[in-house]
Order: sequence, then structure tokens, then C-alpha cells
Amino acid sequence: MIERPRPATLLMLPVLLAMSSPVAAAGLAAAAAPLGSPETAAEGLSLNASGEVLYDSNLLRTTDAALLIGNRHRDDFRYSPSGNAKFSRNVGRWTVSVGGLVGHDFFQYNSYLNRNRFAADGLFTFRAGSSCQAVVSGNYSNRQSGLRGDSLATSDPTGNPDSVGKIIDSVQESALYGINANCAAPGGGLSFGGGYNRASIRNGAAIRKFSDSDSNTFSGNLGIGILRPGQVSLTGSYSTINYPGRAFGVPGGFVPPQLATSGVHTYRIGVTLSRPFGTRLNGTLGVSYLHADPSGGQAPYSSPAYNVAVYYRSSPRLSFGLVGVRDVVSSSTAAALYRVIDQIQLSSQYSLGQSITVGANFGLIRNDFKQPFALGGEPLRRRETSKTAGFNVTFAPRALFDVRLGVNQTIRSSDPSIYNYNSTKASLTLAVHI
Repeated sequence: MIERPRPATLLMLPVLLAMSSPVAAAGLAAAAAPLGSPETAAEGLSLNASGEVLYDSNLLRTTDAALLIGNRHRDDFRYSPSGNAKFSRNVGRWTVSVGGLVGHDFFQYNSYLNRNRFAADGLFTFRAGSSCQAVVSGNYSNRQSGLRGDSLATSDPTGNPDSVGKIIDSVQESALYGINANCAAPGGGLSFGGGYNRASIRNGAAIRKFSDSDSNTFSGNLGIGILRPGQVSLTGSYSTINYPGRAFGVPGGFVPPQLATSGVHTYRIGVTLSRPFGTRLNGTLGVSYLHADPSGGQAPYSSPAYNVAVYYRSSPRLSFGLVGVRDVVSSSTAAALYRVIDQIQLSSQYSLGQSITVGANFGLIRNDFKQPFALGGEPLRRRETSKTAGFNVTFAPRALFDVRLGVNQTIRSSDPSIYNYNSTKASLTLAVHI
């Protein structure tokens, strides 16, 4: 019998958030952990060939038609073929999984934005007996970057005074790695664990150095087996966000001194309940107190926070999943000190016979930018909300291969409206498992 994939949203959300910061990644990963029994990675080699077509209504993030000269178009189609490989092996108490991706983005109208994409990741799991597990993980990505919307003649390496939507010869490197461990006493009466995660972003061009960032998160938990068969856990984390490139200013722009040299220290403490309710409902509900303390005399931020992950199987064929988190993450892609993110995703999955599975997902992502500042030609961002909806079909007639088709729609509303856009993405993936 072919194993059905879990809802796509439950699998992808920790990855997407990890790209922004390990703070949110750790919170959401912890929330999603109780959704199912521990899984052993499928051994062997998996090869994937994918193709995506994306339509973006405001690719250059500008509403000024006078700036759209030459071969520049506000809207565009992006074609993104890619290939990736993943290899997994179980060796005694160890599980090793490594993978890599190579891709390229082609733009139909703004062809000067064409770029390469590379990525590699690894996951190493060690099990000590039946009650302890440690996981070491890492991810590295590399892509050409530098899209910006300003007109700084003095800082544009191309010498073109009108550089709206101009690609700068820059490479952006992102790295995420960490170690997390957890143990549970026999019988599930007590559990404890902790971890460390780090994320960093580096840009090659000097004009993009203000986007460099480092984030570190230390987390811990202590679970007590009350309200059994569930467990109540005390959770806590401490994280830092720093921007090493902002201390040197921004060419042609202005970074307030207190924002250029300051970092953000975030504290979070809370209580989480993990519990199955019968054989169909399983999940985690957590409430916490979140406090962000920027150095440099900036205003602190305090708020109730949450993490939730619920999985409900209404029948052998139909299941639903809900995940959500509020956290403080870095603001490396916008001129702000940090941002508060709220992300909620609902997914569903239905199996049609033995070989076809259909799924749908709906989501809401809100970013609230704290201590924003304006750069030359780029107005400051205050907040933005993205609504997402998607549909996918997976066809797996044999264990050797499967085919996946997905369509997703994103609508973002921003303050200011210059950053608004609508996008539609269609993807087709063929996976071969050896």
C-alpha cells in the first residue's frame, strides 16, 4: 500500500518560517511535533524534476508608471525549472538524510532579472534507547539577488541613474543550522529537552549589506504527564537578532544611528498542552508571553503569543490540519528593526482510491514592521497582510514514482500600497524513488 503524504501545509510551514528566522521556526516546529507518531525516513535516493510558472502583478513593487522604461514591466511571468536529489539511510541508531537543489528563474519580460538558485540541506538524527532523540540539521541556499526600487545614481554599480527594478551583481547566501534534543521518561510521565538554532543572511554587494542578519535562538521545555494521556509543558526561549552590515550605513540612504547599531533581544515563556482526543484528533495548544527588547533606546514590544498545531482525521480518507504561530523575526528584507509575524494555515487532504490524493490549503500571514525607516526611493513599510489559497493533486500509481500538480494564489495588501501584489503559481513535480 502506498503511504499517503501528510498535508502539505504541515510539512512546509516550518521550512518557510525557518528561512526568515529560527525563532518562529522553533516555535512552529515544536507545535507541529505531536501531530503524529515518530517517523523513520524512507531509505534510498529520491530524484525530483520540477517546473513552476508564476505570474506576479507587481514584480518591481512600484506604482509609478513613469519609472517603467525600456524593457521593464510591472507585471511578469517567471518560469522556474529545477532539479533536486535526496538520499536517506538508517544506520543503527542514526538516520542520515542529505539533499541538494539546482534551479534557474527565467522572466518573460524583465529578462535582466534571470537568476540561478542553489540549495543543500542535511538532517542527522540519533536515538538513544527508546526515550531520547537528538537532531542536527542544516540548510544552505545561494541565489542571485539585489532587486530594489530606488534611483541612487551614486550607488548604482551599473552607472544607470534610473535603477528601479535593476538587478545588482550580488549573491545572497542564507544558512540555517541547529541542534535539538528531547528525552521522555518511561511511561510518558516526564519529558525535557532544548536546542539551539542559528540563521544568517549575507549579501555580496555593498549596497545590500544592510540586509545582512544573524539570529540565534536558545530554547528549552519541561513536560509533566498530567491530564494524561496528554502532557503539559513549560516552554521558554531566548533569541537575538543582529544586523552586522547596518553599522556601516547604507550608500545613498540613511539609517538612524540607534537602529544601525542596535539588536533585538526576545524572551518567550509559556505553557503548552499536547494531547490526543480519541483516535481521530491530536494536537498542541500553547499560550505564552512574548517580549522584544531592542537596544539603543528603542520602544520595547510585549504581547500574548500562541502556537497551535491540530490534526484531525475524520475518516480513513479525509483529514484536516491547522497550524499557527506568533513570533518576533528579523527584518532583513525590509528597512525595519524587526517584525512581528502572525501566520495561520489550514489544510485538508482527501484520498481518491490507492493512487490519487487531492489537497487544499488556506492561509493568512501578517507582518507588523517595528521601528521602520525609509531608504532612498523606498518608503518605509508599516504592515502587510498576505492571503493564500492553493490546491494540489498527487498521483502515485507505483512506489517508484509520483507526480504532483499544484496551483496557489497569493494576494498581499501593504501599507504603503506600493508593495501590493497578486500572484498565481502553478507547479508540476515528478519524483522518482530509487
